[in-house]
Amino acid sequence: MDTEVIFYLRWFAPYRLNHVSYVDWAIKQIENGYNLEEIYELAGLYRNVEYSNLEIEKYFIACIKGLEISEPETESEVLINYSICMCKAIIEKCNSRESLEHIVGELTSNIEDFNIDILEPLMKLSVDLFNIKHGIKPEYYIEISNENSIEFAKALALIFIKENA
Repeated sequence: MDTEVIFYLRWFAPYRLNHVSYVDWAIKQIENGYNLEEIYELAGLYRNVEYSNLEIEKYFIACIKGLEISEPETESEVLINYSICMCKAIIEKCNSRESLEHIVGELTSNIEDFNIDILEPLMKLSVDLFNIKHGIKPEYYIEISNENSIEFAKALALIFIKENA
């Protein structure tokens, strides 16, 4: 699990977080080459043991401080960082229409309730993917088609990252 996803869940859906999410995050940090005692402590927690949210938060906060990661300060910052993370997933992981629909669907279901203008291109992408899947003409991006949807989404994701990172 990516750091931006953890921050998103902490802000907007804490009920979806449990200690396993944090353990998985810590393991990913180790796999990415980070070598901090706090990360190893969090990664070493047992998956089948329940931990209090306060205990898990203590470990996580120690990790992000050790990694010198700043916590987002505003709702908007959380949403933009989360969207950038998901755009990276579109670029790196989408190799089929199904994987594209899954990632874009997850992204848009998590941002659709927020009225933030810079997220609008991603919402429009979701609408047009739905439309072309069901034989309806694209509403926003007239150049998107079933044949080029993956490449189009990756290009749009790259533009979103460049404009908002």
